[in-house]
Amino acid sequence: MIGFIDRVVRIDTDEISKESSYVRAINAAALLIIGCCFTYSVLYAFLGVYKGIALGVVGIAAFAVTPLFNHFRFYRFAKIYLVNLCYIYLTCLALFLGGKATGFELFSLIPPIIAISVFSKQESKFVFLCSLEILFFYPMVQVLYPFFTPWLADFPVLCDFLFHASVGTTALCLGGFLYYFRVANISLAEKLENEHKRSEELLHNILPGSVVKRLKKNPTTIADGFSEATILFADIVGFTVVSEQVSPSELVDMLNKIFSRFDFQLDQYGLEKIKTIGDAYMVAGGLPVPRDDHAEATADMALAMRRELELFNQESGRDLQIRVGIHSGAAVAGVIGVKKFVYDVWGDTVNTASRMESHGIPGQIQVSEQTYRLLKDKYRFENRGPLQVKGKGEMQTFLLQGKLD
Repeated sequence: MIGFIDRVVRIDTDEISKESSYVRAINAAALLIIGCCFTYSVLYAFLGVYKGIALGVVGIAAFAVTPLFNHFRFYRFAKIYLVNLCYIYLTCLALFLGGKATGFELFSLIPPIIAISVFSKQESKFVFLCSLEILFFYPMVQVLYPFFTPWLADFPVLCDFLFHASVGTTALCLGGFLYYFRVANISLAEKLENEHKRSEELLHNILPGSVVKRLKKNPTTIADGFSEATILFADIVGFTVVSEQVSPSELVDMLNKIFSRFDFQLDQYGLEKIKTIGDAYMVAGGLPVPRDDHAEATADMALAMRRELELFNQESGRDLQIRVGIHSGAAVAGVIGVKKFVYDVWGDTVNTASRMESHGIPGQIQVSEQTYRLLKDKYRFENRGPLQVKGKGEMQTFLLQGKLD
């Protein structure tokens, strides 16, 4: 039914908005009332009450205008039109067919309930005014009764039948409408929940989970100092040359496959991916949540990255190599920016880790002396000796070979 109403009125079902829920509800109410008018017109035709048929047809035409107003986006006017048309049409039914026949007292409950359901919180004044209208229409009907001769005055049995039918119709209209409105709201709530989950997943893909929680509680600048952390930089050697030999789509697909392998290993070792720049990949251990084994986890990650690239080469027939640099020390991490904000890391540790990578050897994992001291009892190293590092001077460096047996 929701899909049918969406076709009757121009609603973008992908747009998650409160207004779309109200538009569906007002059209649901209009269609239910049109259905009642049609049913009674058929009944009057069967009984030969042709004036009743005419009144039913007029009602169908009048209520059918409501979806048209919504179609042309006159949303608020459509609500006001429908509620007031209900009052007017019920008054006509009561005067022309007789109050007893129509069950006017019961039918008069429909307009205020529709008003409560279809007007938003910002339109509460309309709910109040539409609900008050019953204080005008109900007495007016009582005053005008003596001046009208009901069309069904000569059919007392029919009047009794129509009265009971009206009671049932009222219950069905209200029940059906409220049920639809509940279903529509549940559907909207599910869509909002799904959108919320997607937003949460996207946010957690951009920022660490602990940082997301802090931003929600206090959306201010986040900057933390860490006395111990390990930073890893990795670069795919010769990727620039490869990029000149393949199409853009092939290039992106290749890089995505490689980095997806790295991301999987990242989750295995509980490290934080900071960013990628072209074919460079940056990882941090020991932040934003401090951990004692940050150097070990980062070393395991480096070894896994090298293995994953070897597997990729076997599957793709390529001959790519990775160059990795690692350094341990103090660092500062936080969230910067207002638009497209990122979680980043700064400090001399970051600069030194970058130098370890840029001054490294293709296919090798080069670590600084600080990282070597943290790992020497559990991993195998090759002493590369003193290395002249740009901006740092002479540094003792080591090549990580693997874990000790």
